[in-house]
Amino acid sequence: MGADTFGTHYSEFEIELNHLDGPTQDKILDQIENLTQNNNYVGLNFAINTFLTERIEETISGYYSSVVINIIGTNLDAIDQ
Repeated sequence: MGADTFGTHYSEFEIELNHLDGPTQDKILDQIENLTQNNNYVGLNFAINTFLTERIEETISGYYSSVVINIIGTNLDAIDQ
């Protein structure tokens, strides 16, 4: 009943970097990337995104679901109905 429709094989960790300047955030990002890329986590994939980037990617990618309906057209009023 969650917002994301992923299986038990998928996890998200949200890290808030409040009140940090850009260079400090970049340094922390580099450290996280080094931890995830420089270790032998066979079969695991990592992605580090901002909140907005993650939401845009979810919208564009069309994550799987039991039922997916794509409505395409130029008449937005008809599509909305």
